[in-house]
Amino acid sequence: MSKRPFCWPDGKRIAVTMTAMLETWSEGKPPPYGVQATPLKPGTIDHGGIAWGSYGGKVGVYRLINLFRENGIRATFGVNGKCAELYPEAVAQIVKSHLLSPQSAADIAQNIHVTVPPNSTFLQISCGAPTAIEAAKCANAAGKAYLYNRRVNIMNLLGTGINALQAEAKRLRGKIQQFKILLLTARHHQRNQVSGSSTQISDELQLNAAQSAITSVQAHINAAKPLYTSVSVKNGTIVGLIASPATVPASPSSPRKLLFLPSGLIAGLVFGLAWAFVSERRNKRVHSVRDVERLGNLPTLLSLVDKPHGSLSGVESLRSPAGRAFSELARYVDASFGEGSHVIAVAATSPGHNGSVAAVNLAAALARTCDRTILICADMHGTKAPELLGAPRGRGLSEVLTGAARVSEVANPAGDQPRLRIIGPGLDASRALLAMQQAKLKRLISDVLDDARYVVIEVQSLGENSDSFGFAQFAEAAIVAVEVERSRPSDIADCVLRLSRLGTAVLGTAILRPSRLSTRKTRQAVAPAQVPQASAASWYETQPDQASAGQSAAAGPTVWTPGTPKVSGEVADFTSTPGPRGPKETMPMPRVTGTERDRYPSSADPATGD
Repeated sequence: MSKRPFCWPDGKRIAVTMTAMLETWSEGKPPPYGVQATPLKPGTIDHGGIAWGSYGGKVGVYRLINLFRENGIRATFGVNGKCAELYPEAVAQIVKSHLLSPQSAADIAQNIHVTVPPNSTFLQISCGAPTAIEAAKCANAAGKAYLYNRRVNIMNLLGTGINALQAEAKRLRGKIQQFKILLLTARHHQRNQVSGSSTQISDELQLNAAQSAITSVQAHINAAKPLYTSVSVKNGTIVGLIASPATVPASPSSPRKLLFLPSGLIAGLVFGLAWAFVSERRNKRVHSVRDVERLGNLPTLLSLVDKPHGSLSGVESLRSPAGRAFSELARYVDASFGEGSHVIAVAATSPGHNGSVAAVNLAAALARTCDRTILICADMHGTKAPELLGAPRGRGLSEVLTGAARVSEVANPAGDQPRLRIIGPGLDASRALLAMQQAKLKRLISDVLDDARYVVIEVQSLGENSDSFGFAQFAEAAIVAVEVERSRPSDIADCVLRLSRLGTAVLGTAILRPSRLSTRKTRQAVAPAQVPQASAASWYETQPDQASAGQSAAAGPTVWTPGTPKVSGEVADFTSTPGPRGPKETMPMPRVTGTERDRYPSSADPATGD
């Protein structure tokens, strides 16, 4: 049976393999061979050989890869270990060209990791890739490239050693032949020479040494040739083998859910606690009733922080939880004061409308459960009490203080509360601030107590609206309105300190949730009957009628002293018809400056009423 002749693909008659050796040597060391035909003298630094070794890893390998790729040639690269250590980018570029990977050489170099398990002779090669198939392919290619490079390096090392031994054996053979010729010549041509002379003995010793050396060299050659033959076998296992090829994993090896889930939960818990601690330290506001009691050291008379109460937006109904809470607060206030007429202040500790809400609901509860009540809106700029009670924004407190109106003229009815009246801030609050003298404030409180048993004063302790906080001096006691998530401990402490300096006792705190009160009116304004109102464009000073003026002069001025209760009459509504009033003559109120006020000719200054 005839054997089929071997032929190359496509009928080619010859095959050429391309092999590129990428090698380098220790720092400052040239290769054992060179491109120059004439060797250098011993001790001379081979700068050409050193540059040759560094040129390959820096420039040459990239040019060869481009040439092979342009011509469609699959070449083999032999890389030694030192070159892979010094030029990992070049090795990664070689791997990239063999894998035909779209990744850059730097990415491939970073994704390949080699580790040696303890107490073992195995190398563990791992490769990262976007997909599991590409990762397995990369790891197998890296393992094969490592074994191939190791086999080529060993073959080069053995081949270089065998060549050197063969050259040494050749030199020794020539030396042996030379000594044999010398000894033979000495024996035949110098018959008279004494046997055993020093020259003959020296030649014989050198001959024996050369023969011993060549025997040793030949033994090394004979031992190295079989090893070289076994290493040169393709896919041989003497240089190593892939014990466990990379396979496509059934599940991702990272991240490990059993490891990362508990760790993530613990880390999240620690981070959450740290964030809560930092937020609590940075947030300087009160958040609960416990915070108010702990920081302010005051009893809690009213707490509407619970969810059933919700946020207050107006006068609460008697049947609502908030309305019942305010009624209970009103009974507590009435029991604390006892008989007589009394004044209580509601001081707000946060910017907004919760102070108005607390004052309005307390006044409505006092009017509903006790007796006639008047609410004074001393928070000139920020009060919302008129809108909450449906009262108009007409003349009010500012006109009373400047002498343009009397208390009975500006005390407006409060919607469906028959025993509740409200004195609004008035039309010109800025002028009223200049007229806040002690005598006028005392006269105002005395006039108000003539018609009511309880007077509730709404004041603000923060910002520019706290100019009228001095009204709290004429109150027998005060309730501090605290708004959670908005009031600060420092503001609460400052409010209590200011009240104590004014000599006003603090009954406790009324704690409310942030108000949802908007700027719109919650009710339609009810215009009170028989109460003349001034427009916002201009206001007029009203002259009292002669009858009422005569009665007031006969009775004398009534001045109320703080802390002295006044005996109130029987329970009656504000709807009783007042005494007869005559026609009122009005005249424009001149506006004067501070420099003109000293030389104003009238005894009664229209700007201040003094």
